Amino acid sequence: MIVWYERKTEGRGTLETANGCKLEKAKITDPVFLKKLESGHQPASNCLVTVSLGIPWAPSDSEDEPLCWKLIAGVIEL
Repeated sequence: MIVWYERKTEGRGTLETANGCKLEKAKITDPVFLKKLESGHQPASNCLVTVSLGIPWAPSDSEDEPLCWKLIAGVIEL
């Protein structure tokens, strides 16, 4: 399931698997799917989704390991 979060400059969504695992407010980078959402389209409850990882990043003043941001790269509605 994708829940659409409207933003001024970007789209974000939450994915939930059949067993309840969630990826919350991931940036949507699929241009075709974004256009549909921006025009008011409500996504189907069942979708095939490609999730990609961004380049590892951490603030320069941090001693923590860099994190990879998760992106919703492609959506196929069933």
